[in-house]
Amino acid sequence: MLGTLLPHQKQVKIVGAGITGLLAAYILKQKGFEVQLLEAGDRPGGLIQTLQAEHGLVETAAHSLLVNPEMEVFFKELGVELAPVNPQSKARYIYRNQKMRRMPLTVKEIFYTLFRFFSSPKHVLDFQRASLAEWGTTYLGVPATRYLLSPFITGIFACKPDELNAKLAFPKLIPSDPTLSLFRFFRSKKKSARPKMMAPVKGMQFVIDTLQSKLKEELILNTQVYSLPTDENLILCVPTAQLSKLIAKEDAESAQYLLLVRYAPLISVTCFYAKSAFAKEPKGVGVLIPRGEGIRALGCLFNSSSFPNRTLSENVLSFTIMFGGTSDPDVLKLSDTELNDLIDREIRVLLGALSKPLSTHINRWNRAIPVYSNELKKVRESLLARWCRAPGKMVFSNYSREVSIRSILDAMLHL
Repeated sequence: MLGTLLPHQKQVKIVGAGITGLLAAYILKQKGFEVQLLEAGDRPGGLIQTLQAEHGLVETAAHSLLVNPEMEVFFKELGVELAPVNPQSKARYIYRNQKMRRMPLTVKEIFYTLFRFFSSPKHVLDFQRASLAEWGTTYLGVPATRYLLSPFITGIFACKPDELNAKLAFPKLIPSDPTLSLFRFFRSKKKSARPKMMAPVKGMQFVIDTLQSKLKEELILNTQVYSLPTDENLILCVPTAQLSKLIAKEDAESAQYLLLVRYAPLISVTCFYAKSAFAKEPKGVGVLIPRGEGIRALGCLFNSSSFPNRTLSENVLSFTIMFGGTSDPDVLKLSDTELNDLIDREIRVLLGALSKPLSTHINRWNRAIPVYSNELKKVRESLLARWCRAPGKMVFSNYSREVSIRSILDAMLHL
């Protein structure tokens, strides 16, 4: 988050009731603040929504969370039951050379990556501007960057590592001493509990519904904010374009920078297949696909293999396949029919499907995920130096800290 609240003022207005605004409102209410939460739409939650389809649950956006022990306690107290990944289905795959592989590197590439991991970098990076691709090639080498880092980044940000500012996207990966090897850097870091991948048993919508039920008096829907409120404590949880309009009169420079922030487009399709459509049922968390492997999809999640209650019948399997990102924005121009044909072809290649899906549920997002670029870095610096400088003015969204719900929740818990 950017900015701070006035500690003596226990009233706060929040604009935007996506997951960020909801979490901010609920936690501040728990801390004793009098909260008012305004939302332009007729429902809170933003992109996050869970639909009950004929064959099972459809998540329109995030389908799971990375959860640390503190967050587990938070969700338990909230009344949201979380399920861990099925212990028999924890495998994660990378697609390379027409095959899903748990380790996509060759033996030679593995030894080279280990050599780079234990060695000091050949040259020192300027982490104020260095891209994540530069970080990868410097500390891990080209093969690991292409076949490990790049698909991992695409799965989170839907863009390429060379588009991301390394320090902005993954601050915890940046050595305090840039001459250290990654091995020495990680060994020097304080050990903390590794977050676990978990999903709400009733779907992500249950998180939204539960937060909404706790904010019956505070949440006001169908309320479009056209001008900047004058409240002493104000938190803006809105996309960059709307934030630009709201602060333009008070901070014209930051407003202009905000218009330069790009968003990755994304298509998320939940597909239901008969279990009999596969000679061998796909097991695991999912598969990520590096660019240049002949598959247009960015990745595929194995929903019913990973978590319980994803389908209404044990004879049906659920998958979510992602397309688009900054590397393939034109895929959003495909019609539903063209997209379904593409899905049919690629699932046959990826997972060995023998027949078409029972049903598909398509969600298209032209502006899905902010690109954590040098332009966004400039936005943050400008906001901190100008509009957010005085206490009582905060910006809190998926571009103000880190992109994950885990990071957003962690920021609020430690406000």
